[in-house]
Order: sequence, then C-alpha cells, then structure tokens
Amino acid sequence: MGRFKKFVWFLISIVLLLQLFTVIIVYQDVANLKIIFLSLEEYPLIGPFMPIFLFYSGCTFFLIAVFGLLIVLFFPVNQKYLLLKKEHSKITIEQKAFESIILTEVQKLTFITKATVNVKVFKRHKRLIGVIKGQISSDDEAAASLDELINSIECTFEQMFSLPKESVRLKVRLKPYKGEVKKADNRKRVA
Repeated sequence: MGRFKKFVWFLISIVLLLQLFTVIIVYQDVANLKIIFLSLEEYPLIGPFMPIFLFYSGCTFFLIAVFGLLIVLFFPVNQKYLLLKKEHSKITIEQKAFESIILTEVQKLTFITKATVNVKVFKRHKRLIGVIKGQISSDDEAAASLDELINSIECTFEQMFSLPKESVRLKVRLKPYKGEVKKADNRKRVA
C-alpha cells in the first residue's frame, strides 16, 4: 500500500472514529462508566465547529453507504456455470467447459503461443465474456485470422448451446512474440 493510500485511509478512519466517539458520548448514560466524557462541543478551539463537521461527515458516510448498497444489489452476479433451459430439459455448463472449448480453438492456430483463456459467466442475460491472452507471431495473416477465430468460436457456441452471437463477447489481448536467440558458447570454463 502506497503512502497516498495510507494517508487517505488514515483520514477516513479518523473521521469515522470521531463519528463513533460522538455516539459513545451521547449514549454514555446507558452504561454506568466511572469516566464521564465531555461533549465535543465543550472542548476549546474545536467545540463550535464540531457539530457542523459531524453533520456533514455523517451525511457523506450515509450517502457512501447508500451507494455501496446499490452497487452490491445491482452489480451483475458472476457465476461458475450457465444453466440453459429448453421445453423439457435443462443443461448446466461449467465455466471450465467454455474455457476449454475456446482454448482448443485457439491452440489450432500456429501463430498464437502461450495462450490462456478466462471466461466470466453472467446468469441474468446468459452472457459470456471471454478473454484470450497470449503471444502472437509477427505474420501478416495473423491479424486477419483473428477475426475468423472469433467468428468461429461464436458460431461454435451458437451451434452447440444455442447462444446468440450477441451474448458471447470475446476480448483478445496478444503481445508480439519475441523469440530468443541462443548463442552456443564453445569456450571452456576452466583453462
């Protein structure tokens, strides 16, 4: 964690501690404590500004909590399988199956090396997002055949699982292949 992140989290935690300390001060009569805390308004120099600060920081954290709840409620659910239903049948397809289908299609090509595939499955819209990573050789035909690869994978999913092409999205992230030239060293180490 960098210095800036530490500083931001430190400021946020100080504001939260002040909010919680105010709650402790207000409700300290509930527990019979031997120590009696002064209200924050009674402290010199900071007393007149504390109610304004506590009000606006409380409103800010309330809005952050509401936005956090909305994000948690409406963020798409990432699943490990896809359930397809027809008239009288159901089929469950695992995420690994989608990954292996895409990987076998990619491995058929000779110009892509070190290929890895990650697939995210979303239940609500029956949508797949696949990310293909690897290294590509510097052939001119490689760029043209990538579009053919993506179309063939989409057609495969449409034929096998009756998933429309709109629900299958593939991202290809390939780095240029840098071959290493190894020189033979025929010198003896010990003379």
